[in-house]
Amino acid sequence: MTLSGTLREQAEQRLSISEADIPGMTAEDIHKLIYELQVHQIELELQNEDLRDAQAELAKAHDRFEDLYEFAPVGYVTLDRDGSILRANLTLARMLGVDRSELRETRLSNHISRGSQDTLYQHRLAVFVDHEDEEAEPEILRHTCELELTTASGALLFVRL
Repeated sequence: MTLSGTLREQAEQRLSISEADIPGMTAEDIHKLIYELQVHQIELELQNEDLRDAQAELAKAHDRFEDLYEFAPVGYVTLDRDGSILRANLTLARMLGVDRSELRETRLSNHISRGSQDTLYQHRLAVFVDHEDEEAEPEILRHTCELELTTASGALLFVRL
């Protein structure tokens, strides 16, 4: 069920409760009620317009972020706590000499030299600190390390993660 469907049901329920009062109202009370409903309708229309404007601004900000991420002159990668690549930008794919679609949902460790595997593992432990409650989101900390990536051609690429 959608939010609007739920709101409509709630509104109809409230209306059915007050519907019994209408026959006992004076003409002046009915005019006041109609006026209040019209004012409320205009308020809702203004709020809806504000929401649409906010949504449009959010979409613009998202697009700007997307451009910054995708076309940055440095390689960006977004990892989950297990080291799987959730996102990688075009620059990183070019640096590694692979198609970006090949990076998605693979493990970053697949592209790390043997000598840097332990560094990556320690980095992940330092970044994703578990809470005692297993259902709580992990706390994300800022931490850097230097790694050796292996490109598709077998060359080593020194990076800071």
